[in-house]
Amino acid sequence: MNFKKLFILVFAVFFIGTIYAQDKIFKTNGDVLDVKVKTINTTSVVYVFRDNVTGPEYTILKTEVEKIRYKNGTEDVFNDNNNQQGKSNFEKSRANYSETSSKPHIFAFSPFQFTENGVGIAVNFEKALDKEGLFAFYFPIITTFNLSNNQNVGSNTDPMFYIMPGIKYYPYGSFGKSQYAIGPSLVLAGGQKTTTIYDGYNSVLSRNVYTHTIFGIILNNSLNMNATDKIYVGLDFGFGFCYINSIGSDNKGMSGLVQGGFKMGFRY
Repeated sequence: MNFKKLFILVFAVFFIGTIYAQDKIFKTNGDVLDVKVKTINTTSVVYVFRDNVTGPEYTILKTEVEKIRYKNGTEDVFNDNNNQQGKSNFEKSRANYSETSSKPHIFAFSPFQFTENGVGIAVNFEKALDKEGLFAFYFPIITTFNLSNNQNVGSNTDPMFYIMPGIKYYPYGSFGKSQYAIGPSLVLAGGQKTTTIYDGYNSVLSRNVYTHTIFGIILNNSLNMNATDKIYVGLDFGFGFCYINSIGSDNKGMSGLVQGGFKMGFRY
């Protein structure tokens, strides 16, 4: 139960933090606006208010702006003559990855993947849900094997097949050179579990294979690295718990879940 409470607390703290981590426009008259900056052009800044990001867009002249502080901590400072040297951080980030941002889909293969069951392989699909890539739908399909499960009588690797549909949140968008994401996924898994009973002389008395079913939730942490506008590599690690952990007809109750791996693929 303590594990569950810790999981909920960590997720809640992060979620609250991301809600309030927004851009701020500092006006020359001393006002501060909590906003989400949409675009910056040669004469003005376009934004929406933080509490109504799907609402109307507003425009403010650069001459009225002292500085902009973005949610990742970087700032653009505008001098009195409104004469910036080069492009703003916002403009640079959009310009550098304009080609990448036009490719919202990722397909990747994991040559090394692990779960609480063992090691294996996986394929992953991801689709950005908005034009800045703040949110993405994520769908990994994983197969792992318990390679250490040599039970003296033959060898049974207890394969498990997982699907983990979920949502990723990228605090700074997913179209940069290297971007971090966090988000929850459902865990649905099926396979088998082998149990062996030994006598006092370490000889096998019986060996039984049962169906194994898992249903739970996991919190994933991801690091996406875009080597080019098409080549993609990534790292995943997640932990969580299952509500159903059924071996045969016996539900073992709540237990821990873990998954992680290295991915490589392409954007399109």
